[in-house]
Amino acid sequence: SGFWSKDEILLGAYAGGHMGLYILGSLVAFMTAFYMFRLIFVAFFGSNTGGEAAHESPHVMTVPLIILAVISVFAGFVGSPLMGNIFGHYVTAAGAAEHEPSAAIMVVSSIIAIAGIFLAWLIYQRKAVDYEALKTKYIGIWTLLYNKYYIDEFYTWLIAHFVDGIAKVFFWFDLYVINGLVNGLAYITGRSGLQLRYTENGQVQTYALYMLAGVVIILITAICAVFTALA
Repeated sequence: SGFWSKDEILLGAYAGGHMGLYILGSLVAFMTAFYMFRLIFVAFFGSNTGGEAAHESPHVMTVPLIILAVISVFAGFVGSPLMGNIFGHYVTAAGAAEHEPSAAIMVVSSIIAIAGIFLAWLIYQRKAVDYEALKTKYIGIWTLLYNKYYIDEFYTWLIAHFVDGIAKVFFWFDLYVINGLVNGLAYITGRSGLQLRYTENGQVQTYALYMLAGVVIILITAICAVFTALA
């Protein structure tokens, strides 16, 4: 499936006149073939460096992979010069196509992929190239690639310093401002209730005293208002 999708990308770049993108895509195709077969040669044809013997996966894992692999191989021929676009009449309306599949592009991309496979075989299976010497000679490049361009370290630093710092600010705001407002209102309400409960003691004379005090306050307010109006 990667072969067919890769060819569609390369064909689109070539047909659109973007030679820079086509060359870059071809280089990526070469590198992909190289590191994938490096993995195959090291994992399946190299010496066992682990403590346990390798064993095959159960059928519940291998059978679906085989089915998908077969489908991806043969389904890719649909739309190619060998089979033509047999699904085109069903999935698209009538119109002009921008470009047709190119056998030349497929051949060139296949040669590029084979070159990557051959280089991986030459280095990791045939041992014709001393990659340990290359690693020593280009230790700076090797270190950069080995550490994956330090993306993990940058991500860790970003999380540990920048994002974590912002999270701490929001945590402080939530803890002392938001919770402070909520808990403060609850405290004020509780204390007010404790103070006001003394006014509800069930004694009639106390209620009469409150009523008398209210009447006195009203009279004083009314008298003050009258004198203010006369003045």
